[in-house]
Amino acid sequence: ENEENEENEENEENEEFKLDKKTLLELISSNKLNLSLPNNLQLPINNNSSDSEDQAELTEEEKQKKAQLKEEYTLWKGNSPFLYSIASVQHLTWPSLTVEWFLSPKATDECSYLVVGTHTSDSEQNYLQITKAQFSTIYPEADKRLFKDEEGGFPKIDLTITKQFKHPTEVNRARVMPQQINIIATKTASGDLLLFNSENPKELPIKLKGHNKEGYGICWNKVQKGLLASAADDFRVCIWDIGNTNIEQKQINPILTLREHQAIVEDVSWSCEHSNVLASVGDDCNLIIWDIRTPSLCVKMKAHKAEINTVAFHPKSNFLLATGSNDKHLNFWDIRKLNNQLHYTNWHSDEITSLQWAPFSDTILASVAGNRVAIWDLTKIGYEQPPEDIEDGPPEMLFSHGGHTASISDFCWHYSIPWLAASVASNNCLQIWRVSETIYCEQEDISDSELE
Repeated sequence: ENEENEENEENEENEEFKLDKKTLLELISSNKLNLSLPNNLQLPINNNSSDSEDQAELTEEEKQKKAQLKEEYTLWKGNSPFLYSIASVQHLTWPSLTVEWFLSPKATDECSYLVVGTHTSDSEQNYLQITKAQFSTIYPEADKRLFKDEEGGFPKIDLTITKQFKHPTEVNRARVMPQQINIIATKTASGDLLLFNSENPKELPIKLKGHNKEGYGICWNKVQKGLLASAADDFRVCIWDIGNTNIEQKQINPILTLREHQAIVEDVSWSCEHSNVLASVGDDCNLIIWDIRTPSLCVKMKAHKAEINTVAFHPKSNFLLATGSNDKHLNFWDIRKLNNQLHYTNWHSDEITSLQWAPFSDTILASVAGNRVAIWDLTKIGYEQPPEDIEDGPPEMLFSHGGHTASISDFCWHYSIPWLAASVASNNCLQIWRVSETIYCEQEDISDSELE
């Protein structure tokens, strides 16, 4: 009851900020991209796989949760032909804590490449891996009645490891440099970062020193080539400039170490236009905006009531960013006026661990919490909802991906195919999925004659 009262009070306090749609959307570029589905990428659902978990002694609460997840997965599986144009469930040999679509020169309309990493047992070698995702035979405008509940008989997306690199520990995160796609940065469990050259698997990685504890936050600067920021459990943010790094170098020290956080730093994000502006968040509940030219003049504020796990600058707006927290709130901020959030939502029932703006639309954002990926459409903020829709979430909550039965470790939008995404979970499950056009396209009224 106390928690409910606190939440009600919090909702009342923030009500005046929930509907500031005009200010929020003014920050977003009005340029809209074509979101139509390419005809050659309408793939069938793969119904041959399902999530599995080790059977062990469970508490009554854990048994109930497991039963609920199984029921939700069965429901998702039955509805997936109507919700997705692509939905493939793949089981990896080992769990991966990271996933990112890899812009390979070999990529075509029929195949793309993913960067993943292993999280093996102590005695097994870990690897950074580049995996080819081969899209199968195309079934344009497939009849939904052809999808079977158990064994659909349709070909799945085939995964093939094309390259792999020995990694000293589990791969906490792996991110490709946007200006030089053969360079991949990884986070190790020891605190060091490693730089791999994907064109030469035999070449030893360059070690980036600066952290003495592990972490997960890592971000390449989109404006200045070779500028890399990292967050870690040692309360530090480290920045390296490897733009002119000699390949003979085996170790690089940071050009800047930021120490304003008073607890674990969870994530970092560079501004989309200003190469010197960086945001960081951490377990001290602080959002800090840095200008790395004058790091002592940072702007710091308490942005949530619990640990902040993730931050993401908008890819086109200089001033808009989003944060996600253990308080289960997704907050939107104008960094020029950080005294109050522009908008917030508390739809998630688990801690928010990851955020990513869509590369194909200025107003679409994905958030990860527990075993769910929520997709938000900011143009829907403030829309009036029918009473039967209110319990499903706020109007801006466009879609919830419910295909995972374990906590999601990482998520990534495809760099060029609209609405195509990949997500990995702690139970070795990799899912490649694409929301159906019927979900995000405005539906026109159908006349009786057309219906007939």
